[in-house]
Amino acid sequence: MQHHQLTSSIYYKDLGVYRLLLQQDQTALLQFVKDYLQEILVLDQKSSHDLFQTLAVYLTCNGAKNDTAEQLFIVRQTLYKRIERLESILGADFLQAPHRLNIEMAVKAYELLQKTAPDLLRF
Repeated sequence: MQHHQLTSSIYYKDLGVYRLLLQQDQTALLQFVKDYLQEILVLDQKSSHDLFQTLAVYLTCNGAKNDTAEQLFIVRQTLYKRIERLESILGADFLQAPHRLNIEMAVKAYELLQKTAPDLLRF
């Protein structure tokens, strides 16, 4: 995990959700990612919407739009458009439990697969 820059800790107990993800078959992880993020990832591949990065940062910032815009180095209006697009794909309640938890797990699974099995990520 440290080699792939997914964590800075050398301790297994500090891996958090990655402990669960590492125990899963890569095919199962890929299916989970597809179930929740496929439409976003396909749109990003076809054009430069940056929806996945926006989603990941928005979740990390706990839905704080100003913080998200600052971290992404975009104006808030651009962020609002991207969030509208994410809501149209994921549903307006994607920040509510349990939807948020599923999406966050899919984001982490995708990040893990990007580092450990990038050849699987063809949509």
